[in-house]
Amino acid sequence: MKNPTRQWSASPGQLAAIVVLILALYFVAGVVHRGLNVWNLKQQQHALLQKQKELIDKREQLGAAIEYMQSASYVEQAARSMLLWGPPGETLIITTDEAALPTPTAVPTCRP
Repeated sequence: MKNPTRQWSASPGQLAAIVVLILALYFVAGVVHRGLNVWNLKQQQHALLQKQKELIDKREQLGAAIEYMQSASYVEQAARSMLLWGPPGETLIITTDEAALPTPTAVPTCRP
């Protein structure tokens, strides 16, 4: 038996349909890719806006801390607590914490 070889032949309409289908798939893939890209960028935008709000809050806290540290009340409080200073005419009393003092321990001695 002879095995006849078959040749594929397509009409111009079939070729046009194949080309249109390939182009349609290409454009659909492009739209899906762009859609995923937009979604990813929106997620990044949301994260960056959240980080921006956190940084603005932190900046405001630091600004308030700087303003307080430049005030006379902070200088007075720091002088009293860190440097143990007091205003003129005030007697400074320094207390010690009883728990912080070492407790004496008995050391046995040897007598000859």
